[in-house]
Amino acid sequence: MKTLPFDIKNTGQIVVFIGIQASGKTTFFKEWLAPHGYVRIIYGYTQSDEISLLFHIDDTTFGINYNNLPLWQRRGVGMYFKEMEKKGYNPVTKEHTTCIRRSLYLEEELPIGEPYAELIKTIIESNDHASQQECVDTL
Repeated sequence: MKTLPFDIKNTGQIVVFIGIQASGKTTFFKEWLAPHGYVRIIYGYTQSDEISLLFHIDDTTFGINYNNLPLWQRRGVGMYFKEMEKKGYNPVTKEHTTCIRRSLYLEEELPIGEPYAELIKTIIESNDHASQQECVDTL
């Protein structure tokens, strides 16, 4: 049995795992906590069950109304390169110009479901196109 990095002598402990999918929460639980008698209570819960649990931990002190949280706290944020139109000025020709540049973009309102899948597909395709363009430019 592995030795835990914290004391488990106290009864009534709650260990809360927060993180993105596939970040190792379940593996950590199985390898470190389950052998010591910890019980996983959220496994198999629906999102509405989890929201209800957050709110009913303690209605007066720690209750979290999930629906009142900002969208970025409920869904996270995305940061990626995006082609954006930039305005500039050419001092040689004395003309205002517009060009397309790749800029780091922060998406604070991530979609869910199929629109999210489409966003990811668009990001991957635009990065593939950009990397191919860079190869052409360097030849």
